[in-house]
Amino acid sequence: VQYYIKLQCAKSNETKRLPKSTKRMTSNIAFYNTDHAVVEAELRSNPQGFVANAEYLSLAQLQTPDEFCSALATITGISIPAIASSSDIRYGLLNKLAETFRDLLPSAEGRLLQFLLLLRTHYVLSNAFILISAALKGRAADSNIRFHPIGIFQNLELLVSIENLSEIVGTLLEASPAGPFLIKAGLDVESTQLETMAQQDIEILRAKAESLYLEHLLNFSLSIGGQTAQTMNDLLYFEADRMTIMLVFNLLGNEDFTPEAKMEMMPRLGVLYPYHQERLSQCSDMDSVRSIISEFQEYKKILDRISADPSLTLLDAFMFEQVDCLRDGFRSQYDFASIYCYFKLKELEVNNLVWMYEALQQNQMSEMRKYVPVI
Repeated sequence: VQYYIKLQCAKSNETKRLPKSTKRMTSNIAFYNTDHAVVEAELRSNPQGFVANAEYLSLAQLQTPDEFCSALATITGISIPAIASSSDIRYGLLNKLAETFRDLLPSAEGRLLQFLLLLRTHYVLSNAFILISAALKGRAADSNIRFHPIGIFQNLELLVSIENLSEIVGTLLEASPAGPFLIKAGLDVESTQLETMAQQDIEILRAKAESLYLEHLLNFSLSIGGQTAQTMNDLLYFEADRMTIMLVFNLLGNEDFTPEAKMEMMPRLGVLYPYHQERLSQCSDMDSVRSIISEFQEYKKILDRISADPSLTLLDAFMFEQVDCLRDGFRSQYDFASIYCYFKLKELEVNNLVWMYEALQQNQMSEMRKYVPVI
């Protein structure tokens, strides 16, 4: 499978019009059912697909971590030790999700298999940055480092045992699916001063690489055509704008970043690209950011949600909107976007459960109910 194709800059994102070639189905429903329906059916037929709202409410009434672990094990079917850390719970749930992902691969073929492997590349990219950050701190061989199980790739075990940062980065660039995105983001063994990189440098690289990945995923989805192209276009436009707004928000007051530097970290897609991204990159306070994004109804309602509930952060408000988008995408049929949405929703569900457990550990019982309903 080819993991990288030339990234193309969208000419105009002011409207979400798709190229004509993507408006027609590449195959009809009968062919979709023949070629790809098994994968979609496996996800939709899972009786333990998502934690139900009644189960969330039941978990929120528990009084001790032991009770929570026991109940969660019953609900999810995973093995959880009686004395578990929040990390144990997170990776227990993620390991089960990774099993679901791996079980889909034998039934997938053609463009669907390419799509699934491209989804996995996102997690490989995340693991690459976990490894680089650990190596910079001299902890690459630390057995306590945990990687996202979907993003485990063939050479990762070897890389963990290497102490030389240049060797780690060189192998990532040459022998991992994340390599092309890291190279395009500017990571180079020969020209990058690896040993003197700060955490801020890593975050800049991460933002650039994730933006490039998002652009690539959109281009691939558009090449599939049909409903997949339309749904993924909408989902990735929202994700790109969310990334842009959160980046600008997080860098407010940080004079180390010029508007040009901020633009380099933003995805080259979305409703905000390129004109409104440029405007946002020049904002120096939240009022300016709020003024710009209020021009878009879909983002104005996020600000309205915060006004109605001041306890919400901007990230929280975006999460509620993101869940709505993913839920709609998951309910769509005869397209690959429902698979993308399934795994995104499951990760949000993991975050919910970890949040509840940590609140219980800290005896903050009211915080346990501040989860985001997924389905």
